[in-house]
Amino acid sequence: VLIRSRTGAVVEFVPCDERGQLDAAELERMIVDDTKGPVKLVSVTHVPTSGGLVNPAAAIGAVTQKHGIPYLLDACQSVGQMPVDVEEIG
Repeated sequence: VLIRSRTGAVVEFVPCDERGQLDAAELERMIVDDTKGPVKLVSVTHVPTSGGLVNPAAAIGAVTQKHGIPYLLDACQSVGQMPVDVEEIG
C-alpha cells in the first residue's frame, strides 16, 4: 500500500500451479492482459521455503525475456544448494 501511494506502483501476485510453484503460463497471461498497466518488473523467490518448493526460474526467465521485462530472482537459498545456471535462467 505504501509503494502504491508513493509511486502508483501495483504489486500483483501470480497464482501457483497444482504443485505450489509459480505458474509461468499464468504469469504470461497477466503480462499480456490489456486491462492492466504495463509490467515493469517480475520478482520471484527461487526457493521460497525450506519445504522443498523450487520455482521454475528458467520458465519465468523465458517469459520475461520474451516481453522485455526485467527479472529479479532471489536465489539466496538456492545458490550453493543446487545447480543455478544464470544463462539458462535468463
